Amino acid sequence: MGKGGKRGQVTFFIVLGVVILFSIIIYALLRTGMQREITPHLQATTLAACTEEALEEIFFDIPFYGGYNVQAEKFIPTLFGNIAVYFHKQIMVPSQEQVQKSLENAAKERVVKCMEIERSFRKEIGEITVNIVLSSEDTRAIVTYPGVLVHDNNEQKAPPIAVRSKARILALYTLANRITHAIASDPLRVPSSDLLAMEEKEHVAIDTIFGDQNVMYFITDTADDAMQLTWAFAVRQ
Repeated sequence: MGKGGKRGQVTFFIVLGVVILFSIIIYALLRTGMQREITPHLQATTLAACTEEALEEIFFDIPFYGGYNVQAEKFIPTLFGNIAVYFHKQIMVPSQEQVQKSLENAAKERVVKCMEIERSFRKEIGEITVNIVLSSEDTRAIVTYPGVLVHDNNEQKAPPIAVRSKARILALYTLANRITHAIASDPLRVPSSDLLAMEEKEHVAIDTIFGDQNVMYFITDTADDAMQLTWAFAVRQ
């Protein structure tokens, strides 16, 4: 082979090497760019999963305790736990604002663990904020954490986490309120026919347990695809 052929081969391998080198550089740059874009999203998803699980827990717990996050002023100790008293000579049903505040305060207490579970989370000065909106069809919450997500020296402010649950907390609370006021208007009357009508119209199951001095009510959501949460309360005759 002549000198021209050897030079051509050398030139070919040099060009090939340069192409491979540039390809590696471009791949590395693209890969780094994808990591910077995707990794924070994956971390946020982990944080979101923990947050959603914590919220679902309190969406079950608070209704069962009559809408209270702390022990009610009056309650009946039972095998099911402490049942809040809604009526005894006077109406003691919490307001919708109190129920919402109970949910938000309980959520703040529960989601703290999510910051500890997420290793890439770095806490900063500030408090967790929780905003909950109740509607007749669902319950929505937005949780904001005071901190950033860190990965490979890249930081991203922890985004607000929005959770939408099928928990019909407001619908069950409204029924509990209606039943309590009906009983308060006539303490000797147990509105069994009204309860049956409510069950059919509102897609709930209403169970009653009669004690010596009180009646306990358990309103369970039975709507299709709804969370099977129960709102519990008691009245004293």
